[in-house]
Amino acid sequence: MMINYAAIILAAGQSSRLGRAKQLLEWKGKSFVQHTFDVAARFVPPDQIIIVTGARQEQVEAHLSKHKLPFTHNPDWPEGMGSSIRTGTNVLLQAFPNIEAILIMVCDQVKIEPFDLQPLFEAHQANPEKAIVARYLNRVGVPVIFPKAWLAMLRELEGDRGARAILRNQPDALYPVDLPKAAFDVDTEEDYRNLLGNA
Repeated sequence: MMINYAAIILAAGQSSRLGRAKQLLEWKGKSFVQHTFDVAARFVPPDQIIIVTGARQEQVEAHLSKHKLPFTHNPDWPEGMGSSIRTGTNVLLQAFPNIEAILIMVCDQVKIEPFDLQPLFEAHQANPEKAIVARYLNRVGVPVIFPKAWLAMLRELEGDRGARAILRNQPDALYPVDLPKAAFDVDTEEDYRNLLGNA
C-alpha cells in the first residue's frame, strides 16, 4: 500500500531550561533539527517535511537556511505546541492537498534513528485508519502518525493542546508501538551532557 506521507518537525520551543537553542545542539556531527529531519526523510518525501520554528527565530532559521531545510514560522509559538502543529498542518495541506497521513516529531528525541521509526510505519500500513503512537514510560506520545481523518483536528489545535490532548480523547482509535528511545529528550545541560557521555 502506497500512502502519501508528510511530516512536521516541531522546533519552536524556547528551551528556557537549557538557556540556548536546543534545536541547534550537535549530535553525531549534526544539529538536533538536522538529525530529526534526516530520520523523517527516510520515510517521507523531503519536500513534504516542514520544520516549524518559533522562539529564537533568527538564529534557528539562519541555520535551516544554510542547510537548505524547509521551514515555516509560527508567530503564535508562545501559545504552545498545539499552535505549531496547527501551523505545520495548514502549510502542508495547502501545498500538498492529497496528503494521507502526517508524522509528527520533536527535534530533541535524538536517540531515535530511522530503524526505530520502521515499526510505526509498518503499523500504519496495516492500520491506516488509526493513529500510530509511540509508547514509552507507560504513556503514549510523539513520534505519532496521524491518519487523514484526523488532519482536520490538527488544523484546529489551540494553545498548548498538543497532539497528546487529541490522543487522550480517542483511546480506541490509537495503535501504540513500543519505542523506549522516545523517553529520552533534552531539556537541560545535564540532559545534554548525559547524551554526549553515552554517545
